[in-house]
Amino acid sequence: MSDEQKIITIESLAYGGNGVGRYEGKAVFVPMTAPGDIVKFNAAKEKKNYVEGDLVEIIDPSPIRREPPCPVFGQCGGCSWQFLPYEKQSKAKDDIFKESLWRLGTVEKEKIDDIIPAPSEWNYRNRAQFKARFVEGKLHLGFYKRKSHFVIDLESCPIMSPLINTMMARLKTALTSSPFRDRTPQIDISVNDSDTKAVVIIHLTHSPTKKDKAFAKGELTDIPELEGLFFQSGRERTLTNIFLQKKGLLSYKLSVKECDIELFFSPGGFTQVNYRQNRNLVALAVEFASKQGVKKALDLYCGIGNFSLPLSRICDEVVAVEEYSRAIEDGKNNALKAGIKNCTFIAGDAMKVIGRLNLRDFDLVLVDPPREGAATVVKNIVKEGVPLVIYVSCNPTTLARDLRLMTRNGYEIISSQALDLFPQTYHIESITVIRKEL
Repeated sequence: MSDEQKIITIESLAYGGNGVGRYEGKAVFVPMTAPGDIVKFNAAKEKKNYVEGDLVEIIDPSPIRREPPCPVFGQCGGCSWQFLPYEKQSKAKDDIFKESLWRLGTVEKEKIDDIIPAPSEWNYRNRAQFKARFVEGKLHLGFYKRKSHFVIDLESCPIMSPLINTMMARLKTALTSSPFRDRTPQIDISVNDSDTKAVVIIHLTHSPTKKDKAFAKGELTDIPELEGLFFQSGRERTLTNIFLQKKGLLSYKLSVKECDIELFFSPGGFTQVNYRQNRNLVALAVEFASKQGVKKALDLYCGIGNFSLPLSRICDEVVAVEEYSRAIEDGKNNALKAGIKNCTFIAGDAMKVIGRLNLRDFDLVLVDPPREGAATVVKNIVKEGVPLVIYVSCNPTTLARDLRLMTRNGYEIISSQALDLFPQTYHIESITVIRKEL
């Protein structure tokens, strides 16, 4: 392919957010484009079967485009699809998910249900990690510019909860005069499910000094919604408490069989970023397990008990495994507060723990792994012949890989479904139920 600029029509969207067209028989991936756009592109990388292109110009914009509401969209690397109406985003994710599972995972299309759209496309995020830079007397707080480490300064972010936006504005003002302003690369903000309380973690390049702590206590702790304030200068063990209200814990609620379970989580702990859609995700898992009459379940990568505690309401016994020990402590405390006595939490690497367990004792294994998937765990599940698996995934590519392993080794897909937890982005959450063939 020559170095001259080329023109193509964008036909579809790909996982990763790029628009896809064809040029001289090759698929061409171009960022920031929509189906129906006629665009001019440069070939940035040329592979055997496809081309990664840089957008030069949108010659004729697609009629489905809309005006992005965020003034820094296109510069900020946080969102990829604000120029698309939400129903188009949702349809694109549904198509990408179904195609990935059918093409890569050998899953029959009739086994894949339609996507569950997000309850709201805006103000849904309940936690954020903002990048920070002190520039010319002003604290810049936001996200990196695309393909750079330049911080795009935000006044507010339309996908964040209202309280996160409020906290961000207050912190930008208060920290401009802080003694650690040029030693702060990142600030994390999390909120509870009623959007009334927040926890803030200020990351520092060095351990906090007495002067740093004194400033934070004097200038930040009078924010009424602030439940906890922390410094962190490295890994989680460097978390330093500056201010706490009621242990500095946030929480969200789940409902199982008309009974609420409140899940509290420590600062820095993992939770799904969309509380409302997470409730739908958990409800699907509980419904599937209930229909199958599950008695004993194993929850791998359990976090604070997002699935294991609701499952304990319908199972005789649940064993929950998580490597992050602080999350395990949260899970134990959440079980205690909810009066749940049939859920055992184990801290440890999933593979090492299942090596000590007899997988054949469980009639359900639920896995909710990170983006790289759970290939090694799945091999052990297949080897031991676990009768029922629920696989929660945030990456359709690694999900398809792991499902292919299962379907080629005596398992069948009962159902699979995407849920949109991340509007304005290309990310896709999903839940798949797999059963060992009889």
